[in-house]
Amino acid sequence: MGGVLSKRSVVDPVTERLAYIWTKRTVAEVEATARFGIYADRLRSLGAPPRFEAEARAASEDEQRHTGICREMARRFGVSELDAQPDDYRVREGDSPEMLFGDVIATCCFSETINVALLSTTLQFASDPGIREATRELLSDEVRHSRLGWAYLAWGREQGLGDSIAGRLPEMLVTVTGPKMFREAPPRADEGSYRALGDAHMSERRALFDSTLNEVILKGLEDHGIATESARDWLTHPSWPEGHGED
Repeated sequence: MGGVLSKRSVVDPVTERLAYIWTKRTVAEVEATARFGIYADRLRSLGAPPRFEAEARAASEDEQRHTGICREMARRFGVSELDAQPDDYRVREGDSPEMLFGDVIATCCFSETINVALLSTTLQFASDPGIREATRELLSDEVRHSRLGWAYLAWGREQGLGDSIAGRLPEMLVTVTGPKMFREAPPRADEGSYRALGDAHMSERRALFDSTLNEVILKGLEDHGIATESARDWLTHPSWPEGHGED
């Protein structure tokens, strides 16, 4: 991700936490807008069925709209300036159907599926009308983005794609996790205020991650004949590049 500038008027820990959440979501949506747009180009150039290109372009448009929603929510919690530039997702030399297959699985079957679970939990807990409205709009689109990945997974396996996926699973897990998720999280003062704004405690989010990963993502991969031992080994001894997930 390119530079991110944000100026916050910190009022209290709850406000600071929500400012962080919606800033991170804004950044993620900027990234997703670019990523899905490039996926659409790659799907067309590498000969995937046209429906997948169309769905990827629609997803890019969704994520662009989500960026505005998340930016407004960040502003509500005191982020007065936020400039996010996406990483360079242009097609790399040596791109192939197999490489694209893994990239789409990482984005849709991992990131988007986990997003669906997390946003569903936000909607379950939040009582704030603004949070509920924003979350509901994000969630309805993320469900479709996740389904795109699972449909593409099924199609790709029928074409003989996926031999590289088992080896890429630890890389995918690094992308969707961070050290904080695996540490014991202390109780928070005024937990009810966090939950009313849709922010579950880290222990609850970790439990949700575990169930989504094991019961949906890894099981789904296994059902399509992809070995998941490398993912389970990584979960036993997780590790990340220095500084990853510590902001």
